[in-house]
Amino acid sequence: MQVRSNKVIVFIVPKSEQYDFELGGLQADLDVMLNTSGAIGYAETRQIPAWEIERFLGSNAVQIYPLE
Repeated sequence: MQVRSNKVIVFIVPKSEQYDFELGGLQADLDVMLNTSGAIGYAETRQIPAWEIERFLGSNAVQIYPLE
């Protein structure tokens, strides 16, 4: 998770090697919940591949669930 000046971004790393469409549907539900009743302001989720974590995460990112 990374807090930016205008939003909170929750990065999700799928177990698969490519975009997980089923997980994408669940992410859409999570986006709606976070933005309507999450009480954290504007938020979004993004799937990122495990091998590119460093590319997407800034120095102020917080890992909230460890990779296996």
